[in-house]
Amino acid sequence: MSIDLKTLFLLTVYVEAMLGLLLLLVWIQGRATIAIAWWGFAHLLRSASIALYGTYGSVLDVVSIGVADAMLFSSYAVTWTGARIFDGRKALPGSLLAGATAWLFACQFSAFAQATELQALLSAGIIAAFMWLTAYEVWRGRADGLLSRWPAVLIFFSIGAIFLLRTPLSAMLPWSTGDGATTSAWLTVISTESLLATISGAFILLAMAKERAEHQHKIAIEEQAAQQINHNLHHDVLTGLANRSHFVELLHEQLTQARNGRHGIAVHHIDLDHFENVNDTLGHAIGDQLLCIVAGRLRRCVRHGDIVARIGGDEFGIIQILSKDPPEAGALAQRLIEAIDEPYRIEGHDLIVSASIGISITLSGYEGADRLLKNADIALHCAKADGRHCHRFFEPQMEARLQFRRALEIDLRSALLRQEFEIVYQPIIDLGTDEVAGFEALLRWNHPERGLVSPDEFISVAEDIGIIQPLGDWVLWKACADAAKWPEHVRLAVNLSPIQFKRADLPHCVLRSLTAGGLPAHRLQLEITESALLQDSEATLGTLRHLRGIGVGIVMDDFGAGHASLSYVCRFPFDGIKIDRNFVKELPSNTECLTIVRAAAGIAASLKIPATAEGVETTHQLEKILAEGCTNAQGFLFSLPLPATQCRAFIAERAIMRATAPSPRRRQSSTCAAPRPLTALEAPVRVLGSG
Repeated sequence: MSIDLKTLFLLTVYVEAMLGLLLLLVWIQGRATIAIAWWGFAHLLRSASIALYGTYGSVLDVVSIGVADAMLFSSYAVTWTGARIFDGRKALPGSLLAGATAWLFACQFSAFAQATELQALLSAGIIAAFMWLTAYEVWRGRADGLLSRWPAVLIFFSIGAIFLLRTPLSAMLPWSTGDGATTSAWLTVISTESLLATISGAFILLAMAKERAEHQHKIAIEEQAAQQINHNLHHDVLTGLANRSHFVELLHEQLTQARNGRHGIAVHHIDLDHFENVNDTLGHAIGDQLLCIVAGRLRRCVRHGDIVARIGGDEFGIIQILSKDPPEAGALAQRLIEAIDEPYRIEGHDLIVSASIGISITLSGYEGADRLLKNADIALHCAKADGRHCHRFFEPQMEARLQFRRALEIDLRSALLRQEFEIVYQPIIDLGTDEVAGFEALLRWNHPERGLVSPDEFISVAEDIGIIQPLGDWVLWKACADAAKWPEHVRLAVNLSPIQFKRADLPHCVLRSLTAGGLPAHRLQLEITESALLQDSEATLGTLRHLRGIGVGIVMDDFGAGHASLSYVCRFPFDGIKIDRNFVKELPSNTECLTIVRAAAGIAASLKIPATAEGVETTHQLEKILAEGCTNAQGFLFSLPLPATQCRAFIAERAIMRATAPSPRRRQSSTCAAPRPLTALEAPVRVLGSG
């Protein structure tokens, strides 16, 4: 039987080369592990060795046979090395080079070169050993649980068996090369069984690589999920900042370093003032976006190494590393407040939000994390009690102050039920006619043990604990009932808290109070401050238009105190403006305040609405506001706030004085007694809000 060996060699070379290139291409495309590259390189080595076998007789024997044998053995050794790498073990390239070198060196001895049967047994044994080692490496990687591993084990074991059993029988084969080249390598290369096993092995290796890649991808997804879960356990999902539990852990770590004398620590507790108004008026989606923007601004304010966290709904915490210099904490707090103060524009809404900050400091690190957090929280409460939009450092006496506030909260919750509140009324004088144009309702709290509590102390507390709504409803109803007993031309002014404007039913509540009190709508004026408009200007202006539609007057209170008062006066047809008392009290000496009063009165005159000066206490102040064009005034110069039972008498007394005085100027002078010192409780404070 004859066979075209050249064709057979050429076919085998092509098959091995294509298999090698296929495996390398799969690896290059990133769809498998690096072991695929080793296996592809093994096939290319085999194709090269087979090509050398085909050149026998054209070059020296040592080149064609010895080198071809060495490359063939190396190819199977590389296959074994790829299996080790596939199973995560170390490659042994040194042993591969040593084995090939030893074979080439042995081929230089004529006795060994002529011992073809010995070469056949050795080569078959070497190849079988490498194949069985490969099968063992694939089998021992049982931790992966790859299903394709078992066919691979069978194929590699079979290839080794083919070489071991086939090669010693080469003398019995029915063909011969006729040129004496009967080495085992030559014959086994062209063995059909070996070629088929090689092809099968290559595709099983691809299947193993694919399954391994899928397995690794699954593991990567699980690891990523585990990392995400771990990240979520330690970070706020919305802002990406550290959460409260992680914040405390990091604080413990920093305190340990502080105890080693490396640095001091400042803990900042930040609270967004009246943030709930944003959620209530614009929705939680807008609120969430605002929180994310605030978080970004806080990150930009701190240095590398400082820690920013979200520790509550609208509360943030910062661990600041101090270089033994406590003023650094105050500088950072001021930067944070200024950064948060910057305007926000979210989905067409212009927002302004402020913040209050409490700070606790340790330079030694021996204070516990819980103690530092508690101290920062106490300092925060004091900052909010001091009017918000500021920062405060913890001081030991603050704890007693906080206890006082908490006791005040408890008493305040039941004060309305115990009827401890009363309303007093401060007259508003028409400077043109000297008549009583109206009264402004002011709230007082007669505490059974503490006596008269200043509105400065309890109004902000009422806003914080959420009783401002029922308290405001009661004030509006009671004031309307009292005002219904006054003459028809006398109006009632009630100041509304910014928090009340988040109520969708505010116009209905006002109408209900008017109806219950028996007061016509045109006699009620609601005073609002710029802070109420800043919550959501469009929604608030819509509420004001609704109120004005039922006949209620709307007055801009504390005009000039904010930055946007003029813009709101232009956007809404107010029925009057009230000039902030802080400008009036500086008259006549402060020229800047005088300029503001003159401008406010001029704006009111151009809009044909009255301008009321608040806090008039001296005749000199009265003369100045008259000269600048103010139409109305209120203050202690005219009267202290009066109980409801004395309002009618004051109106009558004022009418008598007006009738008996020879001229408006003399009538004014007759009422202008020298001012006396005023107590804090006598100071006029708005019914609701800071005013």
